[in-house]
Amino acid sequence: MLGRILAAAALCAAFAGAARADDAALCKGDGNPAAAARAAACTRLIEAGAAGAALADAHLNRGRALQGMGESARALADYDRVIALDPANFFAHNNRGILHLDAKRFQQALADLTRATELAPGDFRGWLNRAAVYLELKQYEPAVADYDRVLAINPRLPVALMRRAGALSLLGQMERARADFDRLVEVEPNSAMVYRVRGVWRIENGPLEGAVADLDRAIALDPAFLHAYYQRGRALIRLGQSARAITDLDHVIAAEPRNAAAYFQRGLAQYNLGRYDLALADYDRAVEFDPTAETLNNRGRVHFERRNFELALADYDRALTLDAKFVVALGNCGWALLRLGRRAEAERDFRAALALRPDFRPAVEGLAQLGVQR
Repeated sequence: MLGRILAAAALCAAFAGAARADDAALCKGDGNPAAAARAAACTRLIEAGAAGAALADAHLNRGRALQGMGESARALADYDRVIALDPANFFAHNNRGILHLDAKRFQQALADLTRATELAPGDFRGWLNRAAVYLELKQYEPAVADYDRVLAINPRLPVALMRRAGALSLLGQMERARADFDRLVEVEPNSAMVYRVRGVWRIENGPLEGAVADLDRAIALDPAFLHAYYQRGRALIRLGQSARAITDLDHVIAAEPRNAAAYFQRGLAQYNLGRYDLALADYDRAVEFDPTAETLNNRGRVHFERRNFELALADYDRALTLDAKFVVALGNCGWALLRLGRRAEAERDFRAALALRPDFRPAVEGLAQLGVQR
């Protein structure tokens, strides 16, 4: 997340040359001028002979404008110039760190943002942006520590609560994560996005009924929020309410007829209801738009239920070309081969599945069906 950068100090020096009378105000951003106009005003000040602190401010403000315009290389050059003129400039280190982060130059970002936290430890933005670097590096403990610093300064900052909750989840600290999500809802009680975020977290971590309630609230706040309908469909499937889930997924597919994930979930709901023809049609569409290993495996399951074992085996094999360690597909391959009378190949796949997951029950049952020892 880009930190909100405070405006630099007023440019008060007198300049020779072609600078206009209002350039100092424009360069600062007074009146919220367009970024291009702001950059142009800063350029005129620089070319007119700004010096010292005024020159550093002009480069800083032009860097901000260029950064907003997506001109990262030019903005970086301005921040380099500011730091050369004023090595203790918090804003230049913070903003340059963001540019490095966006470009995935994580070590340079970390260096700049660490310096920013040293220069202004009471400004939450340096900590917030450095935490984002740690997240990219999958260093979740220091990320949490930085979000702790952010929230000590600004206890109601939604982005920090949301991201700390995510990092805590990845560390397995679910109760702390749950507390952050609950606090987030307290801080933003009318945000459909916040309810959607907590709802998605609850799908994976429980309670599922709470997930549905959150997604109900998200949809009540924003009836056009398609992703909330999709996620509610997922939650309802897990609750065994596949018919209700189909209604939500129908809504998503009507609006986004190439949404592979929605077809996948609706296919799962149709399968759960024993509607194999409808499930197959949905998985066909999901495979057409995004042929993932999981989608192919699930389509294979439909073929298996319809006793089309050759078609099932073809889908399982294709799934395994995408993910050779997909244990479920290996087990399913074994069962399709068994139904086709290819016992030696079935035993091979069951044993391959057990090598990856020794307690994988379908493979254990498959070997028992073959009458062979594990």
